[in-house]
Amino acid sequence: MARYLVLAVALLLAACSSTQKKPLADDPFYAPVYPEAPPTKVAATGSIYQESQSSSLYSDIRAHKVGDIITIVLKESTQAKKVPVIRLKKAPT
Repeated sequence: MARYLVLAVALLLAACSSTQKKPLADDPFYAPVYPEAPPTKVAATGSIYQESQSSSLYSDIRAHKVGDIITIVLKESTQAKKVPVIRLKKAPT
């Protein structure tokens, strides 16, 4: 019985001693995968200016294409009270 216990402890300690390889810098295996942008439809108008690619002078600059970076701000608020409510009544005997 003691042999099995020693063997189990030895196996557990051996399993804990194994280390995983840390990722190397610029390793293509850990490189981020970016989605491919859909091809833009270009109308053959004969002009260099494309209205679909321009930004309006009055438009808001916000992320609207695939791959644009967005920021999400979470605001959390909690309130708690600890009020003991004890009601004791003594009945006349």
